[in-house]
Amino acid sequence: MHLSIPDTTECFTDEAKKRGQYTIYNMSCNGVYHCSLRYSQLLKLHTKLQQEFGAEHLEKFPPKQFFPLTDAEVEERRARLEAYIQKITEVPSIVNGATFTTFLLEAQEEVKESCEEIEMPIYLANGKNIKFDALSTDQTDEILERVCEEIGLDQKYTYYFGLFMVKTFEEKSNKVMRVLQHFESPYIALQRERGENHRIEIRKAIWDTSIEEEIIEDKVALNLLYVEAVQNIKARTIVVPKADRETLSTLKSEGSKLEFVQFCQKMEGYGHWKFDSCKCNVPEEDTEVTFCVGPDALYTVDNSKEKKFFNVKRIRCWRVLQNCEEFGFEYLDDNGEMVWIKVRTDFAILLGMCLQSVVDELLRLKQAIPIRHPKDRPKREKPKTIRKKVEPPPPEPTPLEDKSDSKSPVKSTKKAVEEKDTVVFSKCNEIGNDDL
Repeated sequence: MHLSIPDTTECFTDEAKKRGQYTIYNMSCNGVYHCSLRYSQLLKLHTKLQQEFGAEHLEKFPPKQFFPLTDAEVEERRARLEAYIQKITEVPSIVNGATFTTFLLEAQEEVKESCEEIEMPIYLANGKNIKFDALSTDQTDEILERVCEEIGLDQKYTYYFGLFMVKTFEEKSNKVMRVLQHFESPYIALQRERGENHRIEIRKAIWDTSIEEEIIEDKVALNLLYVEAVQNIKARTIVVPKADRETLSTLKSEGSKLEFVQFCQKMEGYGHWKFDSCKCNVPEEDTEVTFCVGPDALYTVDNSKEKKFFNVKRIRCWRVLQNCEEFGFEYLDDNGEMVWIKVRTDFAILLGMCLQSVVDELLRLKQAIPIRHPKDRPKREKPKTIRKKVEPPPPEPTPLEDKSDSKSPVKSTKKAVEEKDTVVFSKCNEIGNDDL
């Protein structure tokens, strides 16, 4: 997770008379605006974290000033607050704790006038969606658990998947823009994109194919993996040799989803993320490459299709630089020297998050730590004031309709729901019906 405070805004308690001037600090999460905060709000967070974790585990907080700050002092405080926030996000117990999570979620919620009931659509990789009632302030984990419940996924497999902000295109493959963090509200995040070409998708959040073997016997989990594999073939993330195309088509036509996924797992690009239009300093400065992230390695592919691999276990550290437009990592090369590999891309933050996710998974596997379960998540209290969803009035009957005709066929509620499920999602089977 990359938190930053890129700029500030000067405000007034009395805007008309320009009285009561104060500064707000605009916070971004993974390169996207998240919230605006006053110094006092951040100071309260620091105080709570001190009480919970002890002052010795926290960075020094910028001191309070009793006189108005000059422009230079405001900038200095902004930089120090940013450094403070970035340091505490390096401590897992703080980042995953209720205090920090609640603080960030409530800060984002302040954008909305009130909590309201909404209909939340979550998409699959193939464009089909699941809609259900939720609250506008429900956080990512709550929405993920709800959608997994709706599609009938076994609870213990919930966090093998995650929610992703995706940008859609008519003439080319969709792009994953970012991973939604647990403290975010997916609904608010979607509203901020201000465009119909964004949607939230459920996708797998694991890298190693050996982990998929734990869930592949579950019918719903298998369908999710299958749908994503089909779309990745279409997007050419998975490279299918000509000799294997007929085999895949046959498996698909026979409905052999398990064999289809297992066949895909052996192919180049399965379980990898690709980032096009990057510039790298390897083998030389400004080399145009496609940058890829896999379960245990990063690699570049240049215009001549030559690949350069970087083993994740030989990476000492990584950073997002140059106003979030450059991703760099320090790597132990074959000569035993530490060198910096730098990649210029619009997706520098997402690259960093992918690498962090790979490293976290490798450490979890090494320490035999199980993936978390919904029952382990601390439950939040629901807001006391909730604005009700306004249902549209039912359409007026046309003159040709005879409401008193008892002989007209009426579908049972159960049958209507079953038909709707088949069209929209069909909890086990229909989600995977996609053409190659």
